[in-house]
Amino acid sequence: YPDEVKSFAHKVTKEWIRAFDRQVEIVGKSDQPYNNWMNIPSSKPWYPLQCDFSYMISPSHFEEFVLPNLIDQAKHMERSIYHLDGVGEINHLDLLLDVPEITGIQWVPGAGNAPVLDEKWFGLYRKIQDKKKNIVLHEVNARNLPAIERLVKTLDPAGVYLNSYCPNKDSAEAMLEKVTRWCE
Repeated sequence: YPDEVKSFAHKVTKEWIRAFDRQVEIVGKSDQPYNNWMNIPSSKPWYPLQCDFSYMISPSHFEEFVLPNLIDQAKHMERSIYHLDGVGEINHLDLLLDVPEITGIQWVPGAGNAPVLDEKWFGLYRKIQDKKKNIVLHEVNARNLPAIERLVKTLDPAGVYLNSYCPNKDSAEAMLEKVTRWCE
């Protein structure tokens, strides 16, 4: 029943937008940055877009059933990052990169795959950057400084967000100093 699925998805998207607007209204009154589970504070309203179910569907079904609602959501906010969750979603990347309102891609390789710093993914990152989209990488291993250096020197560091955990303040400051130097 594809028409029923599309109709229901459209209704869910309308309610999602209504809830998003309410949250923007509340946060906007607080003079605080907008934030969410990706933990990227912003002065402009935004929220991660995602459809983890898309891992299991073809690009044609993604384009027919998922993409229109993602576009509606992305058009409704000033910034949006798509949560590309696992290798099964890579086949939808071209469609996502062609949506002007999607401003970035968060890449999560998924269980059993090489980590985000592995050079295996650098081509994917260049493809994202070639379309002028930001890249968000979580779970960056702060102890793997050689891999971080390769990543930073391979990509244009502008628009790359690395989320890492350091054991202490000194370690975090040392990593930040090195990354800053590598980006010069």
